[in-house]
Amino acid sequence: MFCTRCGTQAISTAKYCAKCGASLNISSSSREPEQPHQTETITKTSPEIIVTKAGPSGIGGWLTLLIVGMMLLRPLMGLGKINADFMTAERQYPNLESLGLWKTFNNATWFTFTIVTAISIYGGFGLAKGRNWKVVKQAKIILWIIGPLASIVLSVIIPKIVLGNTKTFGADSLSDILTSFLAASIWTIYLSKSKRVRNTYSNLKPLETRQSAKTSNSEENKNDTGCGNTEDQPLKEKYCAAIGKNSEYYVDRFIHFKIVKCYFSWNWAAFLFCIPWTVYRRMYKLAAVFIVIFSFWCYQSIKMLEYSKVNQNLEEVWIALLVLAWCAKGTYGIFANALYFYHVDKNKL
Repeated sequence: MFCTRCGTQAISTAKYCAKCGASLNISSSSREPEQPHQTETITKTSPEIIVTKAGPSGIGGWLTLLIVGMMLLRPLMGLGKINADFMTAERQYPNLESLGLWKTFNNATWFTFTIVTAISIYGGFGLAKGRNWKVVKQAKIILWIIGPLASIVLSVIIPKIVLGNTKTFGADSLSDILTSFLAASIWTIYLSKSKRVRNTYSNLKPLETRQSAKTSNSEENKNDTGCGNTEDQPLKEKYCAAIGKNSEYYVDRFIHFKIVKCYFSWNWAAFLFCIPWTVYRRMYKLAAVFIVIFSFWCYQSIKMLEYSKVNQNLEEVWIALLVLAWCAKGTYGIFANALYFYHVDKNKL
């Protein structure tokens, strides 16, 4: 039996609604309230109809800047910078143009830049034309390819392979790598959190669709663990029991991972305190791997710092390793929640 005023279910012998106090007559006991029934039907047959698109939608704002940047600004800026760097080097050392290694280095750089530019344009075009969550996940991956990965390849790997040393790696290269890493992180967070992005590419976002359909009902029936009474309630209760403290932060993300299959998110604790956070979350095997890698990295860094007093090139290699270490920490910050989800889903459920 349901109350006709608020839709709350009541026991069959009750005369008044326990929630709103309305009288429960015979007609109210013989039928369910019309509005909840209608909402549930729409939810099952056509989920997109009930999506509450609060906020902006469509191409605009920062999303426009990202698309234009990937398709136009980044290729043009990269073209100008690489061309200026080569012209400056050739003016300072006129004999470079006659060296075979320099020509090989020049060709390898432009070839890599062409591939990176094509990938960037492809990602921007996907965001401009696509209207599903797949293009957003694709754009996040492309941002890291055309950003930090491309900078490391152009500034460190190609000079090392072609020229046989890292002389070309300096403060400018380090600045480029750090800037690209920061930019990729910011845009990844934007694509994950922006209301405009969510509303524009919401066709494959069933989690938000179902939650918006049952917001009022879940708010009325929250329990002490912070897990609302939604259709995902049984799974949420299992996650709450497995996680323990701060379960509210992780449960919605875990449900999102399970349904949307998009594993990008950000965890500041994992980024800043890699090993302590991993141990705190009881991922002991992963923490042991990190400890071994960190110990080896510290040992090699100390040796390189000692040798760098004799060989200047080794100091530049050490700087490159330091940049790679921070890039690795950033990558862990992006995928830490997904790794924790896999750990909980496999070992505790």
